[in-house]
Amino acid sequence: MTAETTHPHLTAGSPTFGTNDPALQPAEQAELDRAVAELRAHTGSWASLPLSGRIAILTEVQTSLQEVAETWVMASLEAKRVPRGGFAEAEEWILFGAAAHMVRRHREVLEDLQRHGRIRLPYPLTTHANGQVVAPLYPRTRQESLLFQGMRGEAWLEPGVGLEQAVDLPAWAEGSGHAARVVLVLGAGNAAMLPVADFLSVLFLEGHVVLLKMNPVNDYLGPIYQQAFQPLIRRGYLRLAYGGAAVGAYLSNHPQVDAVHLTGSDKTYDAVVFGPGAAGAARKAARQPLLDKPVTAELGGVNPLIVIPGPWTDRQVRRQALQLAGFLYSNASFNCLTPRVLIQSQGWSQRHQFLDAVGAILNQAGTRPAYYPGAEARYQSFVSAHPEAQRFGEPSPGCLPWTIARDVDPQQVDDPVFRSESFCSILGATTLAASNVVDYIHRAVEFANDVLWGTLTATILVHPGSLKDPAISQALAQALATLRYGTITVNTYPALAYVLMLMPWGAYPGHTPYDIQSGVGKVNNFYHLRQPQKAVFQAPFDGLQAGGLTSRRNAQFGRELAVALAQPSLRSFLGLTRAALLAM
Repeated sequence: MTAETTHPHLTAGSPTFGTNDPALQPAEQAELDRAVAELRAHTGSWASLPLSGRIAILTEVQTSLQEVAETWVMASLEAKRVPRGGFAEAEEWILFGAAAHMVRRHREVLEDLQRHGRIRLPYPLTTHANGQVVAPLYPRTRQESLLFQGMRGEAWLEPGVGLEQAVDLPAWAEGSGHAARVVLVLGAGNAAMLPVADFLSVLFLEGHVVLLKMNPVNDYLGPIYQQAFQPLIRRGYLRLAYGGAAVGAYLSNHPQVDAVHLTGSDKTYDAVVFGPGAAGAARKAARQPLLDKPVTAELGGVNPLIVIPGPWTDRQVRRQALQLAGFLYSNASFNCLTPRVLIQSQGWSQRHQFLDAVGAILNQAGTRPAYYPGAEARYQSFVSAHPEAQRFGEPSPGCLPWTIARDVDPQQVDDPVFRSESFCSILGATTLAASNVVDYIHRAVEFANDVLWGTLTATILVHPGSLKDPAISQALAQALATLRYGTITVNTYPALAYVLMLMPWGAYPGHTPYDIQSGVGKVNNFYHLRQPQKAVFQAPFDGLQAGGLTSRRNAQFGRELAVALAQPSLRSFLGLTRAALLAM
């Protein structure tokens, strides 16, 4: 009997978020048809809109977005059932700031294109030792250097892309004869800025008009989006729709919808491309898609966090434990980029100390409401597969304890911890035997690539003292080159790479509709890089860390960071610095 039959909620991949939708009524269909027709009628004007017109729209959006800031954040807190103040409010402010930051970045890229007639990169392209073209992208400005000191980010292009072909003009560039399409975006339900990132990418990077179907989990944001993005809506370039799977299926198969993009679960992708239920599974097995149009997707994964052994002090153990606890606590662990499996060396003397510290911090932080549908059933299936798992935080109605399944046997490659994305308050931890640190790094990379399901993000923690050993430094460089993940972060959380809009985001290339895993295609490719493969984002091991899960000043720090992301200035930088110091 397999883990999947024993624990029915733990099929390989991401969770299923099913809904029992009633059939669409004629009036509902007519409303959806009208929205699609309105978008179709404006494809020509969007395709021919000059740069100055696109920039003017983004300038308007920057203003209208700021007008809804407080409403946006407070609505998110209410829906997720968390009080004002503290870590949760900081999160929502940062998510709002990220949305505003995206709008600003789109505008800046277009202004640069208007000024120079081409896409200009912040730094010259380089070539990795293996021949791949690398584009250093972060930091771009002095303020970014000051804001996140010591951090750097770069995008790696797929093998075969040369220096001369690394950057494309936008497909919709003036005079290109580009034909805009109607694209359906099936929005994510867990984070307020994800649907925004997706539809802005389709509009301003790909050059198509968008019908955004709100996820039922966060459709309360719809009226807020209506106000914030009214400059796009009133011109006929953006429409919103509401409803569950029935609406999504109707629109995906609509003859006037040309393409689909979704952020969510591989199960949702399968339902869109092959159809739901047993009939859809049969079509997938027969390699006969139901949907005959382009579909791109950013999906979840069982994301690894690889700890490289090193001479950590007690203070550093706590600092990194605080970071990992924050990864798990963020958004009640309902993030597709949350680390799901901690990988440690069996011979590292501090591995138990590190996990003990994570548990102690989560105990102190307390539980959060498990607001996402199906979380309790998934949680119960995981703990039934691992009844020995440790619980932290006092459970209460509607809240799940933080739970760590320690010492999961790495030989049991079909263990649900390795193959199923929990999308709830679960962390798996495993250890690998190795003869030395270099051997461990190679084994950890092999385990992450070959055993864990998905290719979205991977994180590495490494002490600078370890890197003084040339062999370990070389092994880390090789790990960055050989890890098959769309985003790799060193000493920081993948969400920061996303929030800062550094590089293209999505799964590692190569998935097919018949084994989609973490998805296909990239969003946020601001510099129009050709065939981006992965992003690598590195931060100092002992960099400035503002606050913790229990800091009383977190909310103010989040608010100030949102301002700095949306409207960078000396004043916003000073305000953020002061808030960070108070939150420490």
